Amino acid sequence: MANSFNNALILNQAAFSAILQQLERGWKGETGQSHLIVGEHGSGKTTLLMRLYHEMLSSSNLQVVWLDGRKVFSSETIVKSISSKRTVVFLDDIQYYLQRTSSEQQYYLRGILSAKDGPILIATAPVVSSQLTSYGAAFYDAFRITYLKSLSNEELHSIIGESEPRFNRGCRLMKFLPKTIRAAIMVRDIMKRSHSSADDVRLLKESVSSLYRTRFDALPSQQQRILIALAGETEGLKLSGIREKTGQSASAISPYLTQMIENGIITRDSTSQRGGAYRISDLLLELWLQ
Repeated sequence: MANSFNNALILNQAAFSAILQQLERGWKGETGQSHLIVGEHGSGKTTLLMRLYHEMLSSSNLQVVWLDGRKVFSSETIVKSISSKRTVVFLDDIQYYLQRTSSEQQYYLRGILSAKDGPILIATAPVVSSQLTSYGAAFYDAFRITYLKSLSNEELHSIIGESEPRFNRGCRLMKFLPKTIRAAIMVRDIMKRSHSSADDVRLLKESVSSLYRTRFDALPSQQQRILIALAGETEGLKLSGIREKTGQSASAISPYLTQMIENGIITRDSTSQRGGAYRISDLLLELWLQ
């Protein structure tokens, strides 16, 4: 855990410095600029937010508040944390708040943030949702957004190992994972426990087995049937192939294919109505299913 924290500090240093400079300028103005840190799960968003929080806590005369988005169910929870003194609110996982609250509640909070000498909101999210991009939405154009990028090969080297054989071995596992700090550390730890490169994939599957079993078990049986059919099909399967492997008719499986695409479980490599091949979106899920 400490290694994960240290790597996040080093790799997201540029984002930390840029946001801190913007904050220092923002709180001196009448209306502060809210900020959103966006990145995949495991990219270091929470660590970066926490570092900014402690920096502001120790070096400014502002009121500084930390909120866990998982525990926020209304705008009132955020508003109650704001004092008469100018406040900087650090909200981790803002997507929970956005999903749970109405447009009216969000406009209420936006109004408070936009007031003269109002609070400044610094938040994290895995993606930029429609509540932040749709014209007319309460938070349309409200945030300055910082994207945490995928790790470069040089950054992967720094986590996995400098030697070329070790790095190449790690990259064979990373092809199943997003290029995030958490994923790279998991790969490094797997290689420490592994007796050989042949054992790496087995340990990777074991590491995620509980999570993917829970996700798989929560799916309708027809979606499970489709995933089993697609697992191991490197070129994907067209509708006719899925019908053949599942023994189901097109009318029985087509609605589930549509739902699975909408939920990001599978993809389709053609925009045409006929002929497109379906594939499992998550390579690690596909590996687990094989």
